[in-house]
Amino acid sequence: MSAMDEQTLRVFLLLAETENMRDAAAILHVNQSNVSRSLARLEEHTGGELFDRRGRRLQLNRRGALFRVEAEAVLRAIEHARRRLDAFGSQVASVRIGFLHSVGRWMLPPAIAAFRTRRPDVHVDVRQGFGPELYDWLSRELIDVVLAAAPLRTVPGVHWVDRAGEDLMLAVPAGHALADRADIVPADLRGMPYIGFSPATELHAVIARLLPDRVQMTYEGSEIETMRALVGAGLGVSILPVRPGRTDAGIAYVPLRTPIQRRLGVAWSETSRREAHVAAFIEATRSI
Repeated sequence: MSAMDEQTLRVFLLLAETENMRDAAAILHVNQSNVSRSLARLEEHTGGELFDRRGRRLQLNRRGALFRVEAEAVLRAIEHARRRLDAFGSQVASVRIGFLHSVGRWMLPPAIAAFRTRRPDVHVDVRQGFGPELYDWLSRELIDVVLAAAPLRTVPGVHWVDRAGEDLMLAVPAGHALADRADIVPADLRGMPYIGFSPATELHAVIARLLPDRVQMTYEGSEIETMRALVGAGLGVSILPVRPGRTDAGIAYVPLRTPIQRRLGVAWSETSRREAHVAAFIEATRSI
């Protein structure tokens, strides 16, 4: 495979954004060694290093900054050609939905159901991802709408509106010492085995700053249902988003003394919003 193929360019641009091989690998769902080899082949092909290495951090050097501009231009041209071919080859209207794994069971189904009552003639495509990659796909017009938390940083041309909320609560195994507490403060978790969010998730930054210095990190994950199951199995405790009224066998949920909500909504680009069927899906999300 050529060192300059499309996937390699995307790996390079993701490294330029995250400045960390581990985070890039988590977003791409690949081993870190795959990302490292891809970058090595690209730097060999381009004749020199594209990043300055500062510990685990990668920082674009002058060559890398110049190459980034060219790589983005190449990928824009590829996406433009792909969209034109898709439009040429398909006569069926479709809405392409990107969503967080954690909203796939409760937020996505009612939105699709409400949309189908309005536009049964429109095909629905769904695609799961992490927050950063969902907004990247949206900005590159690979999808039309996103069901997720608001982007961590402003994305030009992208709009987000609030639709629903989940309370952040401490999840502990049933019978745990904190299970019967009326509320907790994060300092109560000091010294306890803890199940945390991967840096690739949008909840990592929100929750990491709440935690005391001395928690015992036993696992970092990105799929909330897996993390919930590990709590139920007694591997540790975790701060997780919980919908109102939710209960799970083997798990107790304890409120935070200072309440924090995770807000979720729908996002779209200025371009996609002009399509009538996309606008209809955005309107359908009001029923969530």
